Amino acid sequence: MINSANEIMEPGVIRNSAGTLNQFTLGEPDGTISPRLRRISAALHSGGVAAPVTDAIRVEIWNKLLRNISTSPICAMTGEPIGAIGRHPELFALSRSLMEEALAVARAHGIDPGVDIDRVYARRYDTPHRSSMLQDFERSRPPEIDGLLTAVQQFARVARVPTPHLDAVTALVIEKARRLGLYPAGVW
Repeated sequence: MINSANEIMEPGVIRNSAGTLNQFTLGEPDGTISPRLRRISAALHSGGVAAPVTDAIRVEIWNKLLRNISTSPICAMTGEPIGAIGRHPELFALSRSLMEEALAVARAHGIDPGVDIDRVYARRYDTPHRSSMLQDFERSRPPEIDGLLTAVQQFARVARVPTPHLDAVTALVIEKARRLGLYPAGVW
């Protein structure tokens, strides 16, 4: 699981955003700490990349997913960096609702990412970082709609967890991407 906020400034030039962890958290799907995993971690560390090993990679993935799902689609729709969410009460409330819904989905599948919603939303976002989904739209690249949004919807449907905010935001992001030719046209 990569935890590094970056922006492609031009081909071959990547700007790393301040305040990011800049690490690759490694784990096996079955929760074991394999020799292979340790070798990969050691190789990354020797190259100067933090690469902690975990026996709970799904928790790490959901933790990052909660942060992304609560910011990326809002940024993609508004064209604003993450900090805009902290400046507008309506966006801040929507962001919180998206995180609450995704957290309920994770918990319904037996995964507790250890996220305290009240703690996360005790402080307004203020980062100037442009989410990867917004960067994708700005550069006419297909955004991570399925990996970030529709996958969580599918997990929600299986667990019968209602996700009204996620459903509405996903529909809007998909339509924007379709209109720009960045997502397949729907079949009705």
